[in-house]
Amino acid sequence: MEILYLLNLEKDNNLNLYFSLKNKHNLSIKEKEKDEFIFKIRNEIKKHVKNIDLIIFPESKSNFLKNVIGSLKIEHLELKKNSKEFIQERLVEMDFSKQEMKSQLIRLKKMGSTFQIHKIKSNQRKKYYPYLFKKTNANLENKKIIFIDDSIFSGSTLKSAKFTINSIEKSLFIFKN
Repeated sequence: MEILYLLNLEKDNNLNLYFSLKNKHNLSIKEKEKDEFIFKIRNEIKKHVKNIDLIIFPESKSNFLKNVIGSLKIEHLELKKNSKEFIQERLVEMDFSKQEMKSQLIRLKKMGSTFQIHKIKSNQRKKYYPYLFKKTNANLENKKIIFIDDSIFSGSTLKSAKFTINSIEKSLFIFKN
């Protein structure tokens, strides 16, 4: 699978831009600047989505990615995340030891209202991949699919998406760590 990146978070103050677009750490961005950035990113993405039938992207609290993808005028599908309760009910299927299970329950409780895969120890995340996203009924047969996300840190979101939709041919990330 081809994996593409547009911006490195370690360069040109991109980390602050990323946090501003996601409204994190009390950072924000003016609407005009955000619109200009979305226009720039949209034009960059357009270079990589020729001959693509469908864009798949993960659900997010921030509307940034949804705005970028909506501006592309290509069929798209938002992968909805399963609830924290749904994932917690599947812990038994994940083959954890008693001690690991106890640790997972504590970790889940500390997450708040939504499941956050990045808060799971990296050596245990793969057990969660099949459960992160809801299954989709979309007809994906004979479609060229690209997965687009606003960032990649560990790759867990992409790996989880591939469990839900195994026909992803290409991935594009706006920001990479």
